[in-house]
Amino acid sequence: MNIKSLSGEYIPYESIPSSFTGIAIKFNNGSPNVPASIEMKASPAKIIQGHNVFGSNSIELGYLEMCSSLFLSHPDLMDMLQLENAETMQLDCTFFARVDSEIKAKQVISHMANVSHGQVRASKSEYETTCYHNKNSAHWSGKSYSKYPEFEKQMNEYKNKAEKGDKHALIIYEAMSDPRLHHFTKWLIRFESTILRRKLIELNLPTKINDLIKYQKQLIEEKSQELIENLWLETYGKLINHTFRGQQMNIYDDELIQNKLRFEYQKITPKGNVSYSKADRAFSFYRRLVNEGFNEVRRSYSVRQNFYNHLNLLINCGFLKAQLQNLHGSGMHKVVPLVEMINVDFSQQFPDWYKELEYGPLTRGFLDIDNNVVQLRA
Repeated sequence: MNIKSLSGEYIPYESIPSSFTGIAIKFNNGSPNVPASIEMKASPAKIIQGHNVFGSNSIELGYLEMCSSLFLSHPDLMDMLQLENAETMQLDCTFFARVDSEIKAKQVISHMANVSHGQVRASKSEYETTCYHNKNSAHWSGKSYSKYPEFEKQMNEYKNKAEKGDKHALIIYEAMSDPRLHHFTKWLIRFESTILRRKLIELNLPTKINDLIKYQKQLIEEKSQELIENLWLETYGKLINHTFRGQQMNIYDDELIQNKLRFEYQKITPKGNVSYSKADRAFSFYRRLVNEGFNEVRRSYSVRQNFYNHLNLLINCGFLKAQLQNLHGSGMHKVVPLVEMINVDFSQQFPDWYKELEYGPLTRGFLDIDNNVVQLRA
């Protein structure tokens, strides 16, 4: 968005408040050769409904909400902006696959984090529920992650802020506390493709946002195709099909074992949350025994007592030492093609109770839609 004049004023990054999460805004000072401009960045789903578990594919819906938030908080900018020149710099296209356990979600992500293809490289993450692809690309980058742990972490952060009197955090926490969301997010693997402007140009797509909105609508009307789905298929979809087809993956059916360990070793933190760290360490040790064998795992420990400390966690939970010693890494597991685990069904991206909004709450307020409807009806 170009600004006709900004009076040479420097304004750092700030956050525009919205009905839910904020919008990042940056004011760029102009120069003789480069006009002043504004950059805005937000998750449309989060600013409209308080979460991004699912949401609309409409670019227009999110763009209107971002502009409405900007103009409500900075009304003087309305006459300064050349909205017809607004450019699309980044689009996040996110879809999910569902597996039938948290363990399998972690296993899929762990496997993906170890696979690269062509110029697309996997990047390690500090979290076992997340991995990245193409991280530093100027065209597109990808992130795959287990949604439920991320959702729970964010909700607890907003809960803590709300308990300290943050009213904005309370609104978000209440939106995220819907038990239907918790049920829906379980065992989702999200594939987030960040499409950059250079990729749009490469695909001969318009980069001016008004033109891109028109293109999205025409694509639906003329070809019954969804632009966001097409962009995802062009990036992460190709990565999954080309890279992981033919890949084999070990799947462990050990839900009962993990649940037993979690029941035995759960701990309540000072903040009142339930921690399964000790149980999950014990389960990871068990999986090593299954995959590598008792003798190989024992040999890998430079401090033998550490090995037996882990072993005793399993024995104290009901395992027989003889059972564990008979694990030879020969496969208490099954092998499946990875692409069978990653089934992204575009028709199943929303729960049956979801209804897409025509306008976001700030857009309704900015356009005074509710009052106009009342006046028309009168």
